[in-house]
Amino acid sequence: MHFLQFSEYFQASTPIAWCSIYLEEFLMQALRKGPVPQHLAFVMDGNRRFAKNHNISIAKGHQLGFDVVQKILELCFMCDIRVVTMYFFSIENFKRPKSEVDSIMELFEYSFRHISKHGGLLHRYGATLRISGRLDLLEPNLQSTIQEITDLTRDYGEKVVNICLSYTSRDEIASAIRQTVADCKMPVQTDNYGDRFRSDLVRDSSTIRPFYLSPDASLCDHLDEKSVDIEQFMAISPQNITTETLADRMLTAGDPPPDILIRTSGAYRLSDFLLWQCHQGTQILFRTTLWPDFRHWQFFSTIREWQQQQRKQKLMTKNNTKRLLGQRFHATLDWIPTIVNSNRRTIKSMQKDIKGLRRLPEHLSVILPLGKEYDALERLMDQVAEMVAWSACAGISTLSVYEKNGTLKSYVPMLYQIAIRKLTLYYGSSSEKPVVHVFVPRNGIYCLSPAQPAVNPGSTGITLLLLSESDGRETLVDLTKSLAEMAQSGKLLLDDINIELIDAQLNEIVSQSSHSMPAIHETSNSIGHSNDPDANLPKSSTGLCPLKLEPDLLFIFAPYVNLDGYPPWQIRLTEIFYMGGESSSITGRDKVVKYRTFLRGLYQYAGAEMSDAARLIPESAPICVLAAVQYYLSVSGIKVNAIDRPMRQTD
Repeated sequence: MHFLQFSEYFQASTPIAWCSIYLEEFLMQALRKGPVPQHLAFVMDGNRRFAKNHNISIAKGHQLGFDVVQKILELCFMCDIRVVTMYFFSIENFKRPKSEVDSIMELFEYSFRHISKHGGLLHRYGATLRISGRLDLLEPNLQSTIQEITDLTRDYGEKVVNICLSYTSRDEIASAIRQTVADCKMPVQTDNYGDRFRSDLVRDSSTIRPFYLSPDASLCDHLDEKSVDIEQFMAISPQNITTETLADRMLTAGDPPPDILIRTSGAYRLSDFLLWQCHQGTQILFRTTLWPDFRHWQFFSTIREWQQQQRKQKLMTKNNTKRLLGQRFHATLDWIPTIVNSNRRTIKSMQKDIKGLRRLPEHLSVILPLGKEYDALERLMDQVAEMVAWSACAGISTLSVYEKNGTLKSYVPMLYQIAIRKLTLYYGSSSEKPVVHVFVPRNGIYCLSPAQPAVNPGSTGITLLLLSESDGRETLVDLTKSLAEMAQSGKLLLDDINIELIDAQLNEIVSQSSHSMPAIHETSNSIGHSNDPDANLPKSSTGLCPLKLEPDLLFIFAPYVNLDGYPPWQIRLTEIFYMGGESSSITGRDKVVKYRTFLRGLYQYAGAEMSDAARLIPESAPICVLAAVQYYLSVSGIKVNAIDRPMRQTD
């Protein structure tokens, strides 16, 4: 407490305050010279841990967090960022002690009255305040205050501050689906629906927004008879529902997608925030800093990192000879650790590497891109098979692989055979070799032929779930169409459309089989190469227990987090592991999955440090020679990544 008091006094002193102002202006000018994000989103986490670490009350921790909110908003405005979205309070937070909830709401009311008044922060920078969420869960007096302060800022300017209060993203998606179904039952004015929604500064996801006519209303109610155009009013056809239809009914309708989402406190998950909006194109940055400690330095470094990444993406499109030579050199290096370890790694050594971890994911998911080289598909399937083997050895029951275009779904028999061969390298002829089920949403389960010998009762099984972009937003659109048709026929009430119903229906849609499911013969040497995912489907099926669609852990083998179209509904509380700045694990022509990276992800999920058994082995002579060659190329101007040395494996 004494340190905090001294820090506040020191920063408030006149010379320090002046220096801080000039420094902030200098940093913001530097940022404005590069590309500036249009939409910035924050998950402001860590107030309670900050209070505990500094031995202060939780209320004081939240108060310091509110002070940082005002400072960060000002920095955003100074950078000319047009839209800022902040996750203030989750619906789940109502489970906290009532005294803490009341304290947060009082701080919210006081702080936003202060920044919304004439001459306040929002007025000075021309920003409109918008409050979104399940506002019906708030106290009536707070609801009145929200309406008052949002009305006050309505004409301040074009910048927008979105405050997500009493909010979860799944509730927002459910509300958008419910609104769409309602608009399929009764007429709406289609020509300016989006404009009407954008003008609404208080967006309550608990109600059907009043942009349609009630069942008892006339088309002429509240309208000048001369201005009525009956053709403008029509019910939406369920078959005309698209992703844009749902997007127009989200709480952030009218805003550009977030360019950056920042989460503080060291948690690596989205916590049910902007799942729909961040599913593609948003760069998600996780920071270990607690929110009350998030200042201009952290803000500057975060935006700077995004700007550098934008420049790298532009440079990647240029044909640079040195870069291509370096990639070819490193493509050779990629296979060296695999060759060295191919005869070393066993199921026992892998189980020893993870021994003692307090938890392991039941469902592991991974995003893997398909390269453009001639052998890209072969390399991708080999990586998937390797991940299947590692996951099976670790006792993980479900592995889902997201490949955006869905190419893997067209080569299921071939992928199955490669996975079986890879498992045989680890398990040999052991009766403990797990049974593999390859599952394609809507198409069915590919598994071992019933004609094969029965599997040992003690053996385990692993399900490989193949996902693509069509399993995300498009599936939600298909579900909305089905619900709209049910509502039109009187089989479904609007009030019945909620998170639980959508979750159950999505599980049913993904698990259903639109075709029969084939039985793959493990001993067959004939592997189908048809590009038609529906080709050669037999007339039998094999049962499987229901899938757990939401992963416990998501691997992204990239220096930053970009979900790239990953199904948004399924990653509400999923832990995310990515490479960060460790570029040495992203090598060669494609992003190559390394065992060390796989192991690091499991250790991060378990909250443990890497054990000695999982450390790198000393460099052998060939590896040292290659490292010397790599150093020579790097000093010659050819950029190649550091060699990823093989893991130490023990039997």
